[in-house]
Amino acid sequence: MKKGLLWLSLVLIIVSCDNFSRDEYEALQKENQALKEQVEELQNTPTNLLALGHELIANNRNDSAKVVLNKLIKKFPSSPEASEAEGIVNKIEKAEKEAREKAEKESKEKAEKEAQKRALGFKILKESTNITFDNNTANIKSISMGKRWVSDAYDDSWHYQDAEKDEIFVLTKLSITSKDKDPKLPPIGVYSYSNGKLVKLSEMSYRFSRWAGYGEYLGNYADYGNDFAHTSTISFSNAAAIKKSYQNEVIFVVMKKTGCLERHASILSNPPVGYVSNGSDMASNLTVDDFDSQYQVVKIFNKNKL
Repeated sequence: MKKGLLWLSLVLIIVSCDNFSRDEYEALQKENQALKEQVEELQNTPTNLLALGHELIANNRNDSAKVVLNKLIKKFPSSPEASEAEGIVNKIEKAEKEAREKAEKESKEKAEKEAQKRALGFKILKESTNITFDNNTANIKSISMGKRWVSDAYDDSWHYQDAEKDEIFVLTKLSITSKDKDPKLPPIGVYSYSNGKLVKLSEMSYRFSRWAGYGEYLGNYADYGNDFAHTSTISFSNAAAIKKSYQNEVIFVVMKKTGCLERHASILSNPPVGYVSNGSDMASNLTVDDFDSQYQVVKIFNKNKL
């Protein structure tokens, strides 16, 4: 502030003096600039430069910090601050080198993965029976094709549904583990492989594997073993019907890694609760790129025909 007032006063004096020559004015300008540089130079002490370097680093301005710290090292090479500055600069440059090497490695790995993906297509995908979705876990215990879907067992009894004569079921036994009290469950789709893409044939329906008893199945009593509000893990029996003509084709069973099916209660149904979807949750067609993050292959039937 004082320097600004000094400069303003100087200008006013120059303007007000009729006999003040241009040469004198320029000389005063040079003298003022020299004084300004001298003041700045006096402020560039090792302590101040080191403090400025730390401040720039704290504000994620490492490039500017290196300029200041290198100035300190060059100007005051024998000072304790210069020794500390050298250590800081070396640390910054080491971190920058590691970051560059990591970025180069990741870029190379990504390029190699993309090249492999284009060369192998769906052959590159790996099956998994343990899948994480929305911080929950699905564990596939078995998966097969068959004519009968068995579910909702209790005591020594169970319920079943047979596929129509021109159809067959794709069947899964799985458990869902969740810390949430009311998680949405992941949809599972059945796809055929055709012309370099997957085409959806059907989506699986969820049913509970077992009930504590017949009264619980009817809804006369609460079954806390089938309620995430009371238990962490529940077992399910799932099925999707497809045409028998696909039985010997390449079939993908795919899980979406996002919960979509919601718990629904109906006193007019047996059992009184189940998991339903408000619409189609799985894409009609999938490419190999969709499996980078959104989807996971559970099973590939007739994989040798890919």
